Amino acid sequence: IATASVDRTCKIWLTAELSLRETLRGHVLALCDCSWAHSNRYIATSSDDGTVKVWCVEDGRCLHSLYGHTGPVLCCDFNQNDTLIASASCDESIRLWDTSSGYCVSVLPAHSDPVTTVQFSSDSTMLLSASYDGNCRLWDITSNSCLKTVNFGAPVGYARFTKNLLHIVISTL
Repeated sequence: IATASVDRTCKIWLTAELSLRETLRGHVLALCDCSWAHSNRYIATSSDDGTVKVWCVEDGRCLHSLYGHTGPVLCCDFNQNDTLIASASCDESIRLWDTSSGYCVSVLPAHSDPVTTVQFSSDSTMLLSASYDGNCRLWDITSNSCLKTVNFGAPVGYARFTKNLLHIVISTL
């Protein structure tokens, strides 16, 4: 279990004992989200400080600090093979980051209000985003183009693919 906290830390907990294994420190403002890599070797954290950090789970080292957003980073997600991280921000953009180099490989001008959700599809071909602007969008990862936009008429706080990719679960505010 990993928890992201307003105290600027990410805590890694041992599930069986529910005991604290590691505390990751390095952000200067509150954490908004954390995401496990599918390999379980890395954790990404996003923060109100406008950064994403990539951590080695084994030893707690910060491997990369990802700079580029101009507002708080509300969420982050690894693609299926852990080669990309998507981050979504109050600056209305989504950034795609190469996990080995830490470089930003793409910026999507995604929404007209803060982006609240970003998630890779299980096959890593698409990206789902949602925003306070009321829109959910599906993005093609190869071309960085928007495949579909659906407006829900209210700010969207959360959205997720189902495992079979046939549906999307959405929560409006």
